[in-house]
Amino acid sequence: MADKTNVTLKYPFTTAAGQKVERLEFRRLTVKDLRAANEQASGNAAVEELVLMSRSVGLVTEDLDAMDIADYKAAQERFQKLSD
Repeated sequence: MADKTNVTLKYPFTTAAGQKVERLEFRRLTVKDLRAANEQASGNAAVEELVLMSRSVGLVTEDLDAMDIADYKAAQERFQKLSD
């Protein structure tokens, strides 16, 4: 599963663990990821997408909460293309 794509952030952020995030590298997701996101989201589509995106980039959802909205929208577009 080597199909990955990157998004360079305009506004880098720092995670709660102190990791500076300047670029997101997405990996393709599996059915296992989808099932886990469905369970965590309890029917909330926005939460499900956030969980899936966090799993794809190897961060926790709380880390993504610190991301600038402009970067999130760019990452969201790229992320959605991965599921096509």
